[in-house]
Amino acid sequence: RRPPRSTLFPYTTLFRSLQAANFAWSRDGSLLYFANGTQIVRWDLRRNRVRILAPGIIGAAGLYSGLWYVVLSRDGRRLAVGGLPGIVLLDASTGHLLATTALNRSISWLALSPDGSQIAAAEGGAGSALVNEGWIALLDAHTLAPRRTVARVSGNWFTAVAFSPDGSRLAYGGGDGSAGVYSLRTGEQLVSLPGHTTSIWQIVFSQDGQNVVTAASDGTALIWRATGDERSAIDLAGFNAAGAANVYYISNLQLSSDRATVRFAPTRGPDRRRMVVESFSLGEIGRAHV
Repeated sequence: RRPPRSTLFPYTTLFRSLQAANFAWSRDGSLLYFANGTQIVRWDLRRNRVRILAPGIIGAAGLYSGLWYVVLSRDGRRLAVGGLPGIVLLDASTGHLLATTALNRSISWLALSPDGSQIAAAEGGAGSALVNEGWIALLDAHTLAPRRTVARVSGNWFTAVAFSPDGSRLAYGGGDGSAGVYSLRTGEQLVSLPGHTTSIWQIVFSQDGQNVVTAASDGTALIWRATGDERSAIDLAGFNAAGAANVYYISNLQLSSDRATVRFAPTRGPDRRRMVVESFSLGEIGRAHV
């Protein structure tokens, strides 16, 4: 049985093999940006016109596995795209290359700070060194110039990052299923969020900053209090892929004050090659103390 309020979005013929890691919207909602490892795409939704801004490999950026992770500047003029390895900064209208960085690191996620001044990058080693070390780096959003390293680990790598709504905290996920929250003022880890056992693909704060939601590669998703003392499991019913990693590619999460929305790209079954959107009332999700 599917949870309520499901919507299916069939892929177009042009993007039939699409597995976009995430999406970036213009502030007025008229433009959608995404990358799928082979193309970086700008979609004008009002005119239903698609433009391929750039290929998924630009010089050494994306050389191993392409460019996948996008963030759009607040003014809509610059698009940062990360991949394996590196990050590129493009003109969001023309695709013109403005800057590159981190060509010796694999990028697993990018996040834009609420004030638009910084980009947080979840990073691992390049190539075969991906799983051996990891960093969370802050970059200048206008130039990609490095600002500082928030955290560094050995024997693991960072796979997801998200700013709190006020920009004071940074949530992270790791390749081993670990997660937590850092203070950007002190650099101290404020919260540890145990619960997943496989790579975390995305982490986001709720709009009020009181909750965090994590999604892992086994198809499970958890909602946490930002203090870490309580969690809720999102019951995905027939869409729960626990024990069958990658059956459902969790690509986008949103958490409002009363609902959680999860977007999937199933890789097999009747909904293969479709985007599946599930919306859950938080009142319907049971809480479990940890």
